[in-house]
Amino acid sequence: MKEKKLRLFFYPPKNTKNKYIFNILTGLKKNKVLNVNKHMSHSFFNLIAKILFYRFIKKIKIFHFNWILNFAGQERIKSIPEVWILKITIFLLKITDAKLVWTLHNKYPHETVNKKIVENFRRFLTYESDLIFIHCMESLKILKKIDSSIENKVKYIPMVNYIDVYDKSEESKEYFENKGEKFVLLFFGLIRKYKNVNLLIDVFNKFNYSDLFLLLGGHVADKNLKEYLNLISVNNPNIKLIDKFIEDNEVSNFMKNGDVMVLPFNKKSALNSSSMYLGLSYNLPVIISEIGSAIDLKEKEFVISYNYRDENEHKKILTQKIEKCYSIYKRDKDYFKKIGAKGREFIRKENSLDFIVKEMKSSYSGLLSRD
Repeated sequence: MKEKKLRLFFYPPKNTKNKYIFNILTGLKKNKVLNVNKHMSHSFFNLIAKILFYRFIKKIKIFHFNWILNFAGQERIKSIPEVWILKITIFLLKITDAKLVWTLHNKYPHETVNKKIVENFRRFLTYESDLIFIHCMESLKILKKIDSSIENKVKYIPMVNYIDVYDKSEESKEYFENKGEKFVLLFFGLIRKYKNVNLLIDVFNKFNYSDLFLLLGGHVADKNLKEYLNLISVNNPNIKLIDKFIEDNEVSNFMKNGDVMVLPFNKKSALNSSSMYLGLSYNLPVIISEIGSAIDLKEKEFVISYNYRDENEHKKILTQKIEKCYSIYKRDKDYFKKIGAKGREFIRKENSLDFIVKEMKSSYSGLLSRD
């Protein structure tokens, strides 16, 4: 007997910032889980109309939301009415026996204006969701502070790896001459304030090693931040800032130019990092602040995590981590290749797309079986 396809409303249907959504939806489709929400909404009210259309006209029962907290992180003039409309919409879903699924990605939206509005909406989602997906165990601690008995509706699923996701470029490009003679720290991803790239450049500028380089790839989202990053990096020939979106066919080549990835994220908002798993997918050990994803892997030698209390301590500890990595490289130039290969093999097994989407499908089916 042919297996019946499971249909759901998945938001957002795509994410231009990384491949997370694309990977998940592609994997779900292969496992006969279809997203009826095919196109990005042109406006907030278009999104609400689509939700109501698919519930009341198309009779979709499962609604899975990612980054929905972002609506609460805007300026009050937008966040207050939009959150109230979302609450009413979710109430309509719930009273008609639809199932609400929510993935908790961050502590707060990264550019949160009013934390109280976010916290209020997060509390609402915690109680109203039928199923909550998390990508790190720190997320569970956040949810349990709201509802101590939450565990029965929380499902941990790992973040997916990026092995063999990006097309390999036909052209091999070296961003530095004689790459084999250099130790290159690499940052990859959309450059936003919470990622602390300015702090990373400040730290790097204190080093004076001729064979230590910093390669930064990603569009700088904020005009003022862009001007500041250019100002503090322009006079250092060992820093290269590629201020643009790295196209899919350029990613593999870009990653091959690094030895160690560095992600000094602000812990106040971040919980997970796709960039960490991208680096590990390309055999790169990762220096990363102790956000949730990093804490889960802190015992692994290929994740060089660290904690900090304030900006000064952050700079001091990041300096120490880079110094230590550089010293190891000088003693053994193959060391990071070896532990990077271990990292890739680990996430190949533990973070496979096939395993993750099967877990998600099983969870969706479990919701429908309760009826």
